Parts: sequence; C-alpha cells; structure tokens
Amino acid sequence: MRAHFPSYTTRYISNRYLIRCSAISLPKAPQDLKLVTDIKLSSTSVAVNNRSVSIVVADVDAVMQMYIDAGQGDRDPYWTCIWPSSIAMAQELLQNPDLVAGKKVADLGCGLGLGGVAAALAGASEVVFLDREPLALQCSLLNSLLGALPTELDAETLAAAKALVANGQAPAHLLQGLSDGRNNKSTVDTLEATSTCRVRAEVFDWSQPLSSLLHYFDVVLACDVLYEAFSVEPVAKIAPRLLKLSGGTSGAKHDGNNENDESPGVILLADPPLRAKQNRYRFLELLRKDGFFCCDHCRW
Repeated sequence: MRAHFPSYTTRYISNRYLIRCSAISLPKAPQDLKLVTDIKLSSTSVAVNNRSVSIVVADVDAVMQMYIDAGQGDRDPYWTCIWPSSIAMAQELLQNPDLVAGKKVADLGCGLGLGGVAAALAGASEVVFLDREPLALQCSLLNSLLGALPTELDAETLAAAKALVANGQAPAHLLQGLSDGRNNKSTVDTLEATSTCRVRAEVFDWSQPLSSLLHYFDVVLACDVLYEAFSVEPVAKIAPRLLKLSGGTSGAKHDGNNENDESPGVILLADPPLRAKQNRYRFLELLRKDGFFCCDHCRW
C-alpha cells in the first residue's frame, strides 16, 4: 500500500430493474422551453423509492441532428436518456442517505443528473454535476431546481427555468429566491425539510480535469460511464483523484469542521449487469491494482 494515498471504498450497484417512468410533452407556449435552437425539452416523472422525481429531458433525435449539422457526428447524444443505472443510484442514495449526508458529492458524467439530485435530496452538503456536454449540465441544473434545491444558475438556465413555470410544468414558487441566476430557496411539500445543499455544474473532461476539483469530494457517483472500452482507464484514473486525501484534506478551501472529514472517500458505481461486463471488471481491476481499494459489491 502506498502510504501517501488515501483509503477508498468502491461500491458496485448493479441495477436489474428499470423503474417505470412516464413522459409528458411540454405544452406549446409563446416562449417554448429550449436549450439551444430547435432543442426542446419534455417533462418526465420518475418513481424512485416511493417518491416522484421530476426530470426534464432533451429530444435525443434533435440533439443527434444538432451534432451532425455541426460536423460532430461522433458525439454521443444518449445523455438525453434517463439511464436505468441512474435510477438505481437514486434508489440506493434515498434508501441509504448516510452514504452522502453532509458530504461533498461529484456526479461524474452526470447526464441528466438524477444521481446528483438524489444525493442532494438525501442530505449532501454540496453536489457538483460534471459532464463534457454543456446541454446535459443545463438539464441537470433544471432538474435540481425542480427538486427545490439551492442551485447556481447561468443566464440561459435561469431563462429555461422561467419557461418551465410559464409552461405550467413547474410551480411558481420554483423561482422564489432566484436572483441574478443564483440561489433557489423554494420548498416543495414532498421534502421533509428545506435542503441546504449547494448544487452547481462544471464542464468536465476527465482527460483534462479542473485542478480545483481534484481531491475535493467525499463521494463520487458514476452512473453507466463504462459502456465504451476506451473510457474505462480514464475513469479509473480520474475518479480516485476527485476524492479527498486521507484525513479529509481537500484541494480547495476547507474549514476542517465537517464531521465526515476523517471518513475514507467513496466511489459509488451503478452499472448495467449484463452490458459490457468486461469493462466493469477491468475498471474494478484497475482500482484494486493500486492496492488501497476495498470493493464492496452491492447487488439488487
């Protein structure tokens, strides 16, 4: 074991069941809700742990066409879908909130951000959505707003949030407390208490990570990020680097008052049990090779 490296725990969550969800198209309004030109959103309700979580999604065909028109046909449009793995992750976090309560959480390759939203609802102190696709991050921020979470917004996402209310897809109190694209302090009846979790997003390339995010988090969520073989090694390399060093040392400003500071960092992996199993095995092998990982397998 390398003494200067922290001790981490990796939990493998294998989801076997796709929880039913229903999609409802947004009604037409004078100002249609869009991410970019010709990319509209629809509203989906996902049942997780006996509660309904509202999610906005972008049309996969429209996003694919946008990539083709931009000469980027190799881009992946499937962040627009709600992955079964993200539902499994959300279920796990809401059933076991101690995994993230009071902790800083990264949602790595977040897609629509369901895992991160669940972490915030479960009591995380901070959630940061990480994805290379800015449109995915915008959807993730909107989804955190729909969960009545304090959310840092840019001007475009704020406009989309206002359109959600105008279209009748979100309650008017969604916008209470918003000021200059910053914090939302609204509440909804389904929450047991007002969330104090800070939610934000960062454009993130795991081959060139932002230095400010290294060794910053207590927990890293990874939902269905191993479907391509070429992603396995980069993810296995970056995920541990996002976690705090042993003793709670963070790469960012840290006050040392968090009761979880001495806890080992945790990587929570949710991955389809049958698809690309070899990628998952390779990922876990790479973590074990370093000699300081304890892998806890949790299968539904």
